[in-house]
Amino acid sequence: MPLVFQKEISSSAVIGIWEVTETKEELFSKLQWSIYDLDKYSSINNNQKSLEWLCSRVLIRALLNTNDFIFLETDELGKPHLRNRQEKISISHSKNKAAVMIDTEKECGIDIQKILEKTMNLIPKFMNDSEQKDFYEEPNLTTIHKYWCGKEAIYKAYGRRKIQFKENIHLEKLNASFPSSSKGYIYTQNEKIEYDINFDIYEEFVMAWV
Repeated sequence: MPLVFQKEISSSAVIGIWEVTETKEELFSKLQWSIYDLDKYSSINNNQKSLEWLCSRVLIRALLNTNDFIFLETDELGKPHLRNRQEKISISHSKNKAAVMIDTEKECGIDIQKILEKTMNLIPKFMNDSEQKDFYEEPNLTTIHKYWCGKEAIYKAYGRRKIQFKENIHLEKLNASFPSSSKGYIYTQNEKIEYDINFDIYEEFVMAWV
């Protein structure tokens, strides 16, 4: 069972990483299935996407440590929910890794990304001027993935429409150290929301959660 990373991050929350080494048939056999699940799974035409879909559900079952049926569904914005349980969840995938966060008390968000050189090309698209200024004072490939993962995690925890990474999600200055924590904010016309962001690294993957 390739549950390669598991960490209790508070009295109510846990995170985990699963490394995909199984076949789809092996993952399929680890799950209980409803008609909803079968319809959803059969609609996925991409082989990698179907592996990720299966893997995330196996990981959720492992972190919950249950053999009971888990009714996982997504809302109109793609945010996952457990219909038959109280826990809040967030899911992320990158290459052959799946990451899940489960919190029994409040909405949460997690993101995992493999460190890739090409991510540098995205800087003008998701970082505001202040963040870019902070970053270029001490540029580092790992740090840019912290900015990306941090914003993704906040976006997933917020779970509502019309939020842009560059305009609405602002992060305090980050560096390349791990593990670490920082602050992030969502700004809209009507509100300002503060988030505590935590960062860790596993092999060549950066992870952030809120």
